[in-house]
Amino acid sequence: MSFSPHSLPSGHFLSLAPTFTSSLTNPSSSSLAPSTSTLASADFEVDVRTGFLPGEPGLSQLPREYAVWERLLEEAKEGAVKVGGGGEEGSGDRWRSQLEQMPILLLPPHHLNSQILHLSAVTLTFLLHFYVHSHAPPTSSLSIPASLSKPLLQVSTLLGLPPILTYATTVLWNVIPTHTHLTFDVHSNRPTEVHHTFTGLESERQFYLVSSLIEIHGVKALGIMRAALDEAFVGDALALRRITAYLRSLSGAIDELTEVMAGMKQSGCDPAEFYWLIRPWFKGSDAEGPGGLGWLFEGVGEEGEGERRSVSGPSAGQSSIVHALDIFLGIDHSPAKKEGDKAADATFMERMLQYMPGPHRRFLLHLQAGPTIRDLVLANPDFAGGDLTRAFDETVTTMGRFRDGHMKIVTQYIISQARKPPPPHFFPLTSSSSTLLTTSLPSPPPKSTPLASESWTQGSEKLPAQEEVLRGTGGSDLQSFLVRCKEKTVATLIRGERSE
Repeated sequence: MSFSPHSLPSGHFLSLAPTFTSSLTNPSSSSLAPSTSTLASADFEVDVRTGFLPGEPGLSQLPREYAVWERLLEEAKEGAVKVGGGGEEGSGDRWRSQLEQMPILLLPPHHLNSQILHLSAVTLTFLLHFYVHSHAPPTSSLSIPASLSKPLLQVSTLLGLPPILTYATTVLWNVIPTHTHLTFDVHSNRPTEVHHTFTGLESERQFYLVSSLIEIHGVKALGIMRAALDEAFVGDALALRRITAYLRSLSGAIDELTEVMAGMKQSGCDPAEFYWLIRPWFKGSDAEGPGGLGWLFEGVGEEGEGERRSVSGPSAGQSSIVHALDIFLGIDHSPAKKEGDKAADATFMERMLQYMPGPHRRFLLHLQAGPTIRDLVLANPDFAGGDLTRAFDETVTTMGRFRDGHMKIVTQYIISQARKPPPPHFFPLTSSSSTLLTTSLPSPPPKSTPLASESWTQGSEKLPAQEEVLRGTGGSDLQSFLVRCKEKTVATLIRGERSE
């Protein structure tokens, strides 16, 4: 199989010259392509030093025109609202009323730069989830006031995101490096702080930070993929030998990502705190599965009548580094023809593309448009006595280990927690109710002490049944989806395929 430039589709990023169109002023542009020598460009916002994390220092606060957003967010973080409407009767009404009555602030042209847009998106999406989830359930048919929905829709549209909390606004643009005036660096300037949390808990802070460490460690993998694709562009015997070595290096880089992910609990992120106190804040309007009414965003759409949207909460599936690895290796998550009901879960990976920043999504789509490294290996199965094939299979196996590691995290932090009651000190019983209520947390207390939206009644010991579908914050059938991801990864092995 030839990998000459003439064999590449016209839309493939290796066949396109770099352009300098701004993705902020023209977010729908399809002419954005990275430099063939770097696998990245400013248009795709994939930095050779920081990967999918911002390539320049961010802001510590927004311009003073948006002080009302930041003031209300700080009040919410200090405990003005509780998740699920917990606390005293009417709790949060005053805060929500202030948000509903605040002026509609749209960003003028001179504020449409990435730094202001990123921090605005973080601030507004945290406000959105504080507003939505401080109402008593059900929250699927809530209306979002125009004072919040209009600036949120403006900022989200410019960034190519849906109006919802995402991986970008909880991780990519929410983390802060040690030296705030310098860019992120895996060795000298790692992410060590965050702009915002819902709970003030160290568990939440570490959840975001460990996720960002995976991103910064992923820069190494992106560099190896770039080098391998440069060699695939040539495709001669020397290039194939180099690709063999790059694949083995990539295997080591993926193992590093797995190791970072495995350190989640050691970092200080407690599984019970994550499931019962943090995760309820993340839910989107489709968190209970298909059929939800969505949230009505007031003041937008035709004649300002509002738009109802069904949107998913943040998910690890929105991490572009994982998608890039899958595309590079040719791991195909699209549904097979005869998979029955399971096929719906397979489309989750495709749906998560819509929850990535527009430039990152376009980067992945360009990457996906051309032949993969797997295509090259299949065209040269016996090169160097099969060494190229073995190196490829080793790398795919390493990706399988990464997915095993992810499954362990999900089991520890979600599945296992859902099968048992919360620690008693999270929700002590009151004399007036048999329902667990939030009154205190272990010392030192967090800034806010939310009630879990998934209530657990002690008297009836109501727990999720084994056969009950446990959904992720992205709305997927969580366990089934992760199993399917692993199966698709294993199916990519070449030796396994040829021996069948």
